[in-house]
Amino acid sequence: MASEFGSQSKEFGERSHSSDSLSEGPGTPPQALWNSSALWSETPFENAFFDLNSSWFLGGTAESPRTWKSSAPDHLSPSSKEIQTTAPPISGWIPSVPTSSMGSSDFVRDHHLAHAYVGGSMANGIASVDLVEALSRDGSLGFYGAAGQTPDKVAQALSELQSRCPDKPWGCNLIHSPSEPTIENEVSRLISTREIRHVEASAYLDISEPLIRLRLQGLEKGPGGEVRAKTSIMAKASRLEVARKFLSPAPEPIVRKLLASGEITAEQSQWAKEWPLCDDLTAEADSGGHTDNRPLTTLVPAFCKLRDTLAGNLHLTAKVRIGAAGGLGTPDAIAAAFALGAGYVVVGSVHQACSESGSSPKVRDLLATAGP
Repeated sequence: MASEFGSQSKEFGERSHSSDSLSEGPGTPPQALWNSSALWSETPFENAFFDLNSSWFLGGTAESPRTWKSSAPDHLSPSSKEIQTTAPPISGWIPSVPTSSMGSSDFVRDHHLAHAYVGGSMANGIASVDLVEALSRDGSLGFYGAAGQTPDKVAQALSELQSRCPDKPWGCNLIHSPSEPTIENEVSRLISTREIRHVEASAYLDISEPLIRLRLQGLEKGPGGEVRAKTSIMAKASRLEVARKFLSPAPEPIVRKLLASGEITAEQSQWAKEWPLCDDLTAEADSGGHTDNRPLTTLVPAFCKLRDTLAGNLHLTAKVRIGAAGGLGTPDAIAAAFALGAGYVVVGSVHQACSESGSSPKVRDLLATAGP
């Protein structure tokens, strides 16, 4: 966003130097003028393009451009009867673009966030308790990096987060572990019994029974009788065939097995036919984690198209938000991801340099001082 507004500022400046006034031209009345009671902002002209939370009117002359925050419209006089002849013309307007307006408003609302920004669950506790807490308090959604940790360590981390952030959004990672199915199973049960509200499911090539059990056990009836998912699942995928599985209902053979063993209720087995396996699906492009080095520019639109296609047979699939991950280490990259249509962004590797990360001080210092 910064470079976009910066280029606009340069373009505006070039136009301003082409004439003595920022009005539309000789003899052309401006659309509006400042009222005599207007308060000019002391903010430097160039800085108006970097304050995303404010909208700005632009005025003045080429020699002395002025900016004014449009928070008090009574200072503006559209009527010629009230125009002060000495007031400079208004020549432009920059709308506000707050971070809360970027991405999916449903994503922000449903997860009780300030903005559609997610801290990915870097393994071995690199996405640490401290990092998740910091993200949570900032209004972002952070996931604890449970992969590579023993169930005991995961349990301890969850206890800490429940104590530190009792009323804030945060979650835990569940990683596909075909070589260590016991650990995946135990962590899945731990998430369920602790009633963790947000789960990031990663590295899945196929849908496992522990993940399906976690999904179906989280389906319940709300106060109004509507079926809802008390555990929100955010899946990460890099290939369409994997994305299709998450955007589809749970396989019936596994549902029948869970019902027969008493792991789910009869109602939950019926609801399973109507619910996709995730609420949010992250298109993981060329990331530092599990990836097939896919280009983000094609992966996000492809996932969106697949979701829309499958929604024809499963209407709840239409509500799945598609996010973007992989290579999002700068504001420009994040702006590009939102421009592609991503409902949210997931940032991982760059968080290793944060003081709250589980990386060592040496690693943090090296990353913080690394060049492009």
